[in-house]
Amino acid sequence: TATSSCLTNTASFTFRIASSTMSTSTRVAQFRVPVDFDITKVSCVTYGASAAIQLDERVATTPQTAGTNILSAALTCTTSGAATQTFSNRFITQEAFVNLQITNAQPGVARPTMLEVHIFGEKVQ
Repeated sequence: TATSSCLTNTASFTFRIASSTMSTSTRVAQFRVPVDFDITKVSCVTYGASAAIQLDERVATTPQTAGTNILSAALTCTTSGAATQTFSNRFITQEAFVNLQITNAQPGVARPTMLEVHIFGEKVQ
């Protein structure tokens, strides 16, 4: 899901992953960025249990190949939510893919049944 504002050049993208058997995966879902994009915040929430995530930027011509990590460290998403504004790579090149990885689908005793990841940013002028 994507939303944008014509008044401010801001946008957000949301991944929603529902699974009763959520597992660790390096490629859960990805989207293509239509413009140069500056990520300003990543937030997430889970239902039922926690999960750890990472995002990476993948080159447009090789979206199946792991790219450069976006978050400076894995973000542990919980039922009460989590957020970060600390990045190792926040400027995403036009036409690149932003890929969602679940780096740990079960850091606790149970697996989440739903994971929502929200990526906020703005078009680079």
